Amino acid sequence: MGLVSHLYDRKDGKFVCKICKKEYVKSKSGSTFSLINHIKKLHPHDYEKAELISGRPRKKPLQTLDSPLAGNEQMTESFFEPQKLAEDGEESSEITRAITEMIVIDLMPFSTVQKKGFRQLLSILKPNYRLPSRWSFTRTELPQLHALIRERVQEELDAAEHVVICFDLWSDEGSLHEVFGVFAYFLKEKTVVQRLIGVINSREQCPTEVNIANKTKELLDEFGITTKVVAAVRDGASNAVKACDVLPYESFDCLNHNIHLAAAEGIKTIIGLSEVLENYKKIVRKLKKSSLDQKGFERIQEVLEESKLHLTKNSPLRWCHLRDMFVRALRCKESISILLERRPDLPQLSESDWSLMESTCKLLKPLSDQSDVQRRGSSASAVIPICHYLVHVMRNRTDEPSLAIAERMASELNKYERTDYLLVSTFLDPQYKERTNPRPKTAAQIDIELAARIELDRFLAMPVEVDSNAVDFWTNPLTISQLPLFSRHAMKYIICPPGSGEIERVFSTESCDKLRKSLSVENFEKLLFLSKNLPLMK
Repeated sequence: MGLVSHLYDRKDGKFVCKICKKEYVKSKSGSTFSLINHIKKLHPHDYEKAELISGRPRKKPLQTLDSPLAGNEQMTESFFEPQKLAEDGEESSEITRAITEMIVIDLMPFSTVQKKGFRQLLSILKPNYRLPSRWSFTRTELPQLHALIRERVQEELDAAEHVVICFDLWSDEGSLHEVFGVFAYFLKEKTVVQRLIGVINSREQCPTEVNIANKTKELLDEFGITTKVVAAVRDGASNAVKACDVLPYESFDCLNHNIHLAAAEGIKTIIGLSEVLENYKKIVRKLKKSSLDQKGFERIQEVLEESKLHLTKNSPLRWCHLRDMFVRALRCKESISILLERRPDLPQLSESDWSLMESTCKLLKPLSDQSDVQRRGSSASAVIPICHYLVHVMRNRTDEPSLAIAERMASELNKYERTDYLLVSTFLDPQYKERTNPRPKTAAQIDIELAARIELDRFLAMPVEVDSNAVDFWTNPLTISQLPLFSRHAMKYIICPPGSGEIERVFSTESCDKLRKSLSVENFEKLLFLSKNLPLMK
């Protein structure tokens, strides 16, 4: 530095070049290379004079800016240590916010910002950015982002006319986090949107029906939507059912939950299924534990020109996993059979076992198809028609498992048909209006006055649109002009989902697994709130 020190001024802890007024901050290591290099490359003649004054011998002629090679723009900033961005500056704040959003959307641990690879990536992409510590993210950035998104959700709910809530309870394996989440569904710009409005810790208090109801009321009061809620969707747990009895809203069981229970009723009547299932699981476990066996199985698939499909095990919590497992096994039947011939020490599968797998898949297929219908975005108006369909299909079969499923679904259908909200929702869906008996009771439920009876007749006279969507139909300007009274009232019936699957998916995320035990309850709630709402609001 002594060579060129006379060419710099010190100002507020920075070095300012007297020639071009460029500012530099001395590196933490104390190196002055960037200061010397600046004079050497951008002011070569001044550097040459400094060398002559100091009496140092020149090793080679200096490259000037007039030479062909020196004209490249890369010989400016890339040779110097750039000045760090101000921590409270606009660009630095944007980068920090983007990192925070990445963590919450992908449900990454906050320790990510301490990892060597991540820091190295940032040093290449933005070397002048100063990365905050993980504590800054958990104590400052996360609460700020949570407050911002919560305010946006509040604005959306303020603008909503009607709201349907959906909630579910969950606890992890070690019961560190015992929470229940509440979703809100409402209409925004002619589209039904969903927002996670709360993840409430219930570990401190036993999740009784009274506590669940009180916590839900408090959450609804916080957002000011207590009087806007028109219905609630829940699972069939006794505390959830009783909590909804305390709340002043109509409620009904999640359709997927009841389909799962019906499937379980049918599966347990299949004689010999448990033995086949256990033998197949042992085969899968052996392949997963032994890389040698797995490679041998893949070579068999190559010879047979089959796709390399890894065998899967089912989850005891979901009947659909059982069907998916058997479907995968049947696709690999020939490969599995050859493997078992070569490995007599493994459990063997007979032809009757394979036939049992096929019949189980056939039994569960209608249930799987209707679950797919729900995933494609149907509303509560499909609940009663789906139950009618499943009862009809299963009763047309004569085997015991099908009849067991039919009996359970008929029992659930009876409950659904006693729910006024579902009856009206089904009636107002243009796909199902002819399948629903518009009884005088239904007319009273939708507040039909003398002036509105004309609209009722007009609605019933409209042709049935099989592929029509209830939301699209009732938000269509033409429908609103023809059925103004019905359209206004229908808005509270087209926003309800058929089940609580969305809130269950929130609790099946990576943030809920056993590896996240160090996450505080407060940050756990904020992380889930943001991970669900941020992608929906982008």
